Amino acid sequence: MKKIGILNCSHIYNYGSVLQSYAMEKVVGEITGYDTYSVRYRQKKGLRYIKNYFPLIFEKDIVKFKLKGVKRKIYIKFINKSLGENCKKREHYFQKFVNDNFNFTETYTTINELNKMSLEYSKFVLGSDQVWHPINYGSHYYTMEWIPEQIKKITYAASFGVSNIPKYQIKGTKKFLGRIDNISVREQQGAQIVYDMINKKVPVVVDPTLLLDSDRWEKISTNIEDKDYIFCYFLGNNKMAREMANAVKNKTGKKIFSIPCMDEVNLEDLQFGDKQLYDVGPSEFLSYIKNAAYVITDSFHGTVFSVLFNKQFAVYNRYNNNNKNSTNSRIDTLLMKIELENRRILSNCSTEEGTNILLSTIDYSKVNSKVSELRSGSIEYLKHVLEECDK
Repeated sequence: MKKIGILNCSHIYNYGSVLQSYAMEKVVGEITGYDTYSVRYRQKKGLRYIKNYFPLIFEKDIVKFKLKGVKRKIYIKFINKSLGENCKKREHYFQKFVNDNFNFTETYTTINELNKMSLEYSKFVLGSDQVWHPINYGSHYYTMEWIPEQIKKITYAASFGVSNIPKYQIKGTKKFLGRIDNISVREQQGAQIVYDMINKKVPVVVDPTLLLDSDRWEKISTNIEDKDYIFCYFLGNNKMAREMANAVKNKTGKKIFSIPCMDEVNLEDLQFGDKQLYDVGPSEFLSYIKNAAYVITDSFHGTVFSVLFNKQFAVYNRYNNNNKNSTNSRIDTLLMKIELENRRILSNCSTEEGTNILLSTIDYSKVNSKVSELRSGSIEYLKHVLEECDK
């Protein structure tokens, strides 16, 4: 059978989630020559759903994480309806990109349907993102448990998104990890969890977005007229980042373009910058980074695409380092590997120091060489694994 199923996060309204899902589908298809299909699963919300997710209400960090999303929904639906309409407009752009650029299966709603469908495929590849976060465990979708033993199961750059697995999930986590034929993860932290669970050393590979070069990303970007601005993409509420953006604006005379209220509602962002962007899907997101003079972000994928498009950029922390949901480590790891640790703005850095960092010029000849090496190594690994599964 010349069909491969891809499990990804294409349904999430997050630029990084959608773009890495896109990269995963395309790269696996190009390596193997097989037809690749992104599997669509929408779990039914019934008693089983409630039973599976009920234990999460006792996990404080997960509850806090979910409450942010709930607060955002309430605010844009009942308090600030105009913002809600703008967010719907943005979601429309996301949906259009996904519908135009993915090869989807039909939508399945039960594990039994997935199990029956899986018999039509030679193998399944679980893509990146926080697919093994404890919050996803209850669906039993990303665990690949519904795929029969005889069908090959591969993960590429999977992430737990946490440093510790809840006690009640440890037994199940050991079981599902033990059934997967080839595992690779996104962070060293994830490799340690796999080792602790099943005593198996697994490779750490680059994020799927880095598997495609800037020329490939440019082909799916949208032409926009705006150029030479300061592009701000913040998922958190770090005030220092906004202050630095205004300082850079005052120093350079360039306008600030921002994408407000992605993961949470930050009221300051509704008045921040010269242009708030809502009509922005993944294609437009790429373009706004590509056409920027400078990029300031607290996002991993904001960092990735700044590097791929050779932008002058600076990165702030979205989380405190002691936050269990922190994604700071993967940003630090990437910057270390490409020797751009100096683009990191730490909490003890002044606005003036941060401004000087952003305005200093990056030598991309050296950086591009390192990115190319990382890309080649991860593609070779993925190619080897996919070929091994055919034997």
